[in-house]
Amino acid sequence: MVDGLGKEEKLKRPRKRPDGTNEKDYLGCERWSPKRWAWEFLRRNPDFAAEAKEALNQGEAEQRVVAVKYGLRRFKPAEGYKGPHGLPLFLGSSIRSRTYWDESLLQLSKMKIKQSQILIVFDMEMIMSDRRSLRAQLGEAEKRLRKRLSELESMRERRAEDHKPKWNVLKTYLRLLDLKDVGNKSRLESILIVDKVYQEAFKMDPKAARADIHSFATAKFKKAKAYASEGYRYLANMNHRVVDKST
Repeated sequence: MVDGLGKEEKLKRPRKRPDGTNEKDYLGCERWSPKRWAWEFLRRNPDFAAEAKEALNQGEAEQRVVAVKYGLRRFKPAEGYKGPHGLPLFLGSSIRSRTYWDESLLQLSKMKIKQSQILIVFDMEMIMSDRRSLRAQLGEAEKRLRKRLSELESMRERRAEDHKPKWNVLKTYLRLLDLKDVGNKSRLESILIVDKVYQEAFKMDPKAARADIHSFATAKFKKAKAYASEGYRYLANMNHRVVDKST
């Protein structure tokens, strides 16, 4: 598979998810491409892991549904992958279509539109009465799509420049997720494992440090979960950029 840098990047063997206690399990992560980071966070998404595991024993149609739902071009399970492909390819965007006759009636007032999505409604009655309006509506839709695309690309460039994620911070988020899900560690135990400053503070005065650690852990776990649920999509679509390798 070719990554965002135009280089071949494959997983040499199925990676068993670590328990987060040993930092050596994450050696080499400073060289990972954004797509590799994206995949490592996605495979730690419990919903994706469960749905992918179930779809693995089903047909291609079910696997395709899971792939598209989580932004993958091709289905890939979270664990035990032994196929011919390395890291997955991510979808840059997707288009969904609904009509009045669908089983689930489209209710515009209840739809939740994400920042990276755009809703365009076509007037089919006008098209049926005048086929020339089809070209006009398509032209207007393309114009709006291109405008929104330009806005999103500009926003992404600014965000990548101003908030380029650092690999050591992302590694901490991965370890926290692993400590919780695989190592069965509490938030307090997890922070004491990954953060040396709090390790020392807790040794000196456990009672005083506990409140600070609780607040710190809440914020860190929230960000870690955010990368596993949606943030990985941003990482996957970083254009020709490597994650900041500075510490």
